[in-house]
Amino acid sequence: MRYRWFSLGQISLEDITAICPPGEYRVVRPEEFPTLLPKAFSSKCGWATLMVSGAGNIVVVCNYARKDPDDPRGLAIDEQPIAFGFSGQQSTGSGVQVLHGDWSGRTVYVASGIGDYDLASGMGAIPNLPNPTAGPLSLLQGTSHEEAFRVSSEPIRCKLSHTCSDIDD
Repeated sequence: MRYRWFSLGQISLEDITAICPPGEYRVVRPEEFPTLLPKAFSSKCGWATLMVSGAGNIVVVCNYARKDPDDPRGLAIDEQPIAFGFSGQQSTGSGVQVLHGDWSGRTVYVASGIGDYDLASGMGAIPNLPNPTAGPLSLLQGTSHEEAFRVSSEPIRCKLSHTCSDIDD
């Protein structure tokens, strides 16, 4: 697993909480979420689970789902989260993208009869899409989304608390 840091640009906590209140999650299409990743990446994503932590320093995780380009059968869908944070209204200024995550459920496979599945269109059922598509973070307990949140929020929490000396951005 690797972390890749990126510049956030202009993003406000108000923009995020208009989509998803603190302490909750929402399933969103990439076009509903502020542009954080290169269009070449986000255009390959059919949906994302947006998760916003509760009070205090706010951590935002957007767990994108995309077809795994290395799967020769075209049936694998990977989760690829990004995370950033806010101290009060001030953003961290940079975010982190988790590459090659290793948590359970990160990669799922769609049925073999739909190898040409168009993830970007949102057609068909993806096995690990949260149901319901909105609610408190506690509903994600025990899911791959909870693990994606944990793994991707660790470096952001360190950055917000200024307790980690080994974080480079």
